[in-house]
Amino acid sequence: MPELSFNDQHISIKGSSGAEIQVRFRDLVELINEGVYCVNSEGELVFANDRFCKSLGYLTSELIGKSFLDLVLGEENVRISKAKLELRKRGISDSYDILMKKKNGEGIWLRLNGKPVIDGKGEFMGVIVLTSEIARQRRLEEELIYAKEDLESKVIARTRQLSEANQMLNEEIKERKLADISLKTSERRFRDIFNNSPDAIYIENAEGVILDVNEATCKLHEAESRDQLIGKTIYDISPKHIHEQIRKTQPGLIDGKTSKFESESITLTGKIIPIEVSAAHIDFKGQRAILIHVRDISDRLKHQELLQKLNNDLEEKVKERTKELQEVNLRMQAEIAEKEKIQDELQRQKDFLRLIIDSTPNMIFVKDEEGKYLLANESVAKFYNMKPSEMEGHYDTEDQFTQRELEEFKEQDQRALHAKKEVQFPEQMIVNKETGEHFWIQMVKKAISSISGDATNILGVATDITDVKLAKEEIRKSEQLYREIARNLPKAAMFIFDRNLKYILAEGPLVGIVSKPKNEIEGKTVYDSIRESDRERVKQIYSKILDGESSETEQTFFERSLKVYHLPIRDDSGEIIYGMVMVFDISDLKGVQRELEHRATQLERSNEELERFAYVASHDLQGPLRTIASYLQLLEMRYKTKLDKEAVEFIEFSVNGAKRMQQLILDLLNYSKISSVPKPFVKTNLNELVHMVLNGLSSTIKTSKAEVVVDKLPELMADPNQLFQLFQNLIDNSLKFVKNGSPLVKINAVEHEDEWEISISDNGIGIKEEYKEKIFQIFQRLHSTAEYPGTGVGLAICKKVVQLHGGRIWFSSTPDKGTTFYFTISKHAGEQQRII
Repeated sequence: MPELSFNDQHISIKGSSGAEIQVRFRDLVELINEGVYCVNSEGELVFANDRFCKSLGYLTSELIGKSFLDLVLGEENVRISKAKLELRKRGISDSYDILMKKKNGEGIWLRLNGKPVIDGKGEFMGVIVLTSEIARQRRLEEELIYAKEDLESKVIARTRQLSEANQMLNEEIKERKLADISLKTSERRFRDIFNNSPDAIYIENAEGVILDVNEATCKLHEAESRDQLIGKTIYDISPKHIHEQIRKTQPGLIDGKTSKFESESITLTGKIIPIEVSAAHIDFKGQRAILIHVRDISDRLKHQELLQKLNNDLEEKVKERTKELQEVNLRMQAEIAEKEKIQDELQRQKDFLRLIIDSTPNMIFVKDEEGKYLLANESVAKFYNMKPSEMEGHYDTEDQFTQRELEEFKEQDQRALHAKKEVQFPEQMIVNKETGEHFWIQMVKKAISSISGDATNILGVATDITDVKLAKEEIRKSEQLYREIARNLPKAAMFIFDRNLKYILAEGPLVGIVSKPKNEIEGKTVYDSIRESDRERVKQIYSKILDGESSETEQTFFERSLKVYHLPIRDDSGEIIYGMVMVFDISDLKGVQRELEHRATQLERSNEELERFAYVASHDLQGPLRTIASYLQLLEMRYKTKLDKEAVEFIEFSVNGAKRMQQLILDLLNYSKISSVPKPFVKTNLNELVHMVLNGLSSTIKTSKAEVVVDKLPELMADPNQLFQLFQNLIDNSLKFVKNGSPLVKINAVEHEDEWEISISDNGIGIKEEYKEKIFQIFQRLHSTAEYPGTGVGLAICKKVVQLHGGRIWFSSTPDKGTTFYFTISKHAGEQQRII
């Protein structure tokens, strides 16, 4: 792992004279009036200047190797510091306020300005941090308030302090900027700062001889070039009246005991300038030298003189002046707050942009010219089964792609680099080696400038078009299927067109007969294949199809009867993608239909005659049977005592036969009436209807000691007279066919989506499964009249009634245990009746 170390770092500075000096990094940062420290990639301190160490009360040796998080006070501040370290690893610089812990345990608020250190390979090595104490600003504010409250006694002194504090703050900001620039820039940029610094910088030896100066020094002394100053002594550029002072301070500068003081300097034209001097030791050409930083404080002194002159009038203007200073301070605070706000906003915008590119399903990435990933969104990282942060510095290898795919990627990159616009590449299939999945992608690449502007990167956007490819394949298969269907449909033609009214398919035996030939239709628009007079009409029809409207028509075409269907074609999501017109030659079907209609008319006439015959026959037979039965009963009454036993039995058999024949005729008459005299369906309450049936059967129920349990029954559309017969026949059978014990009858109803299912169960003798069809046929009986009375017509009537109500009837039975009859009544029975 690369190590970040600054202890032995030197920076070379070359002047215009060609002289070069080696300045230690530590000496430079010690000149800064702010704390500076450096941490490695693990967050451990590898450097700290004296200012930072003193602010926390530590020795330098005590901090080196210590984790930065151990110096942070409070869990929340530790969390913030960890998050900021992660930002540095991503190459992001910013500033923030944090509460740090002194050696004695006390807290101190610092403002940290951090910048990541990245090596030439783009690898994160650590962070350089510039610190400033926020408590000082707070103390200045408190002092400003105190000065306002104590204006009468200390206004002059306090105003001077505030002015000096303001001046010092400006100077510190300038020095901080210089230090920040020094820390963040390379050796070349530092030399630029030295040469272009607005403040004068000298390099002199122990004897006070000037070895090098910058342009600002020439400007300060009104020299035309550096050569006019290099080689002179410090006495040559100082007024004579301070030479004695220089002799006293020079030893302190050499020994390092004196580092900052105020003095005076003289220009080549003899102008005396007040200055502020900062000094530090450096190595220059192998010998010890002194780096002198000189600032012209003429403006500051003039300001102080001006303040002194204004003291006489200060009592009247003090409030105004105090207000001005407060406004200056507020503006400075506002500027700082605005800067922080801008930085926060920039960070939010970066985070928002990152969120956007991570939210898109498209794969977005940036690579350098060598193919190294510099940025990748979530979709790219997901494909590689990595995190987005892990993608930085990653290369495509044969672990993820085949050699052919890698060569294609490289060729695409080269084309994008040489093109002056974005390049869209043909659809490409790639395989995820890890999962084995196949993907189709549409790749677009474009050459863009790097952030620094000194290199060209490649922006790529890959869209997963697998679903589109599959959809196209499905469409192709569907088209082929439609073609095969159309080809094999006898006497038919199929035409499919897209939303632009362009035909994509024309197939079938009738193509070329009812339309132009296939080659003159496919690929052409609807307007190209029809007469101009029909275009508007056809356009309206086709537009309705694409709007989702289906229709069918019958047309005559040169003695052919054609059936034409207009149908929309939808995808799996229900979206209309095509329109279809199907044409069928129904000439033969029309002939068959006419024949069926003729036969249906004859059959209907025959059924009417049969029903009329059954009704008339059964009605006309009633008279003779009543006559026979009456005279036989009269004969039995008058001559019963004169006839022998056998003759009486014959008469009894004849009377019973006549009565049974009469009942058969009545049942036959009822059976014929069911379908011959239909009545309109009305809303019928089955609970009330069953109650009426049970009242009619009350004597039978009472005699047999039967129990009838009726569940809640529905209200539905039906013929109440027919349903009365239906329930009466089924309930009567349940009461009749019982050998031992009292009958138990249960009536229930179950609702289904389109019908009601009614069940009537009993505990009777049961019915064998082999008779499940026979018992519903007319005049079919399973028992003799001696065992159970009846004509065998009841269940036939039940079946007829159920069928007329759009239902079914069946039973389930266990011999000697009971039978359950089921029948259904359609919820749409009334509608079916109207259709019939």
